Amino acid sequence: MKILLLSDRHHKSGSITISPWLMVVIVVLAIAGASTTASWYGYQMGLDEGTDQGRKHEQQRLQHRLQAAIVSSKSLQSTIDQQRKEWEVNKIQTNEHLNVLALKLGQLQSHVVRLNALGERLTTMGKLDSEEFDFKKIPGRGGVDSQSKPSAVDLKELVKEIDSLSRVIEDREVKLSVLENLIMNTDMQKEIHPSGRPLKGGYISSKFGMRIDPFTGKKIFHNGVDIASKRGTPINAVGSGIVIFSGTKSGYGKVVKVQHGNGFVTIYAHNHELMVKFGDYVTKGQKIATVGSTGRSTGPHLHFEVQLDGKTVNPVNYLSAAK
Repeated sequence: MKILLLSDRHHKSGSITISPWLMVVIVVLAIAGASTTASWYGYQMGLDEGTDQGRKHEQQRLQHRLQAAIVSSKSLQSTIDQQRKEWEVNKIQTNEHLNVLALKLGQLQSHVVRLNALGERLTTMGKLDSEEFDFKKIPGRGGVDSQSKPSAVDLKELVKEIDSLSRVIEDREVKLSVLENLIMNTDMQKEIHPSGRPLKGGYISSKFGMRIDPFTGKKIFHNGVDIASKRGTPINAVGSGIVIFSGTKSGYGKVVKVQHGNGFVTIYAHNHELMVKFGDYVTKGQKIATVGSTGRSTGPHLHFEVQLDGKTVNPVNYLSAAK
């Protein structure tokens, strides 16, 4: 095979003879070069496509991570919101507990004030040592150090303990008030119950029961006791009560009747002077009259009589009750 060679510069031409085998080699080399070029180009294209795929995968991974972060952020925000709501609820409950504590504290303070006043009255009434029972001072307390670890006081437990203490104080207040009434009633009973002698000095000149009447000489029942004393001697009430009669009565002369309650009435007769009038309240030991000899009497003396539920009883039992 011949190949013609032309040159424009030198205006010459020539030819080269190529053997068939050389031609085959050239063709093979050309095909190989073209194949290599195509392969390299394909490889470069593959690299480019691989890079694009890698970028897509990377972008997808980033998107997945971003979505996961967004979901996690939303979950965290939801948790924060829930905790904020719980905190608000706890805050409201704490404020309610504090209000309850303040109310209970005010009630306890009122009860303590009343208990202090009541305690002071009972100390005076019972004639107790005011220094030992000083209700204005906090009683002494103490103890050794404990080796156990101290724990904080729970608010609900504190409210419960204060409520329990409040009930205890209320119970003690009621019981102490009852005790005060009992003491007062006991003292009042002592005051109104007839006891003791209506005269200082003197002596019993005629006893209760059957006796010889000093005017007729016949046996007759004597409803009281006669206490002989000099004229003008003070006569004292043997118990507190209300004057239900003060004046002159046949046989009794000038007489005073005192109603003491619980069915008791005392009678003071043959008086010289009356010191009280109807409706007066008299106290035990108060002067109500003076010894005289008015009415059916042989001389200065006091006729003392005691009635219980409308029936006459022996006054000696009450005269001897004096302490």
